Amino acid sequence: MRWLGGTDNKQIRDEKFGFAGDFVDGQAAIEFSASNDDSSVVYRSVAKGQYALYAGVGRERNGIFFT
Repeated sequence: MRWLGGTDNKQIRDEKFGFAGDFVDGQAAIEFSASNDDSSVVYRSVAKGQYALYAGVGRERNGIFFT
């Protein structure tokens, strides 16, 4: 996965579900390969035409840690 940069920091707090966090939205590109130990076949992603619906990084807290 390659992070292509982000926008401004967003702080989210949801009292109903006990969730809070700081996040940065942005763009990302994903490339991967997969194989089986018992086979010489390798599956690879194709970068052309990829479109990510959402990409973001951040820090969150929830559950008993929510204050």
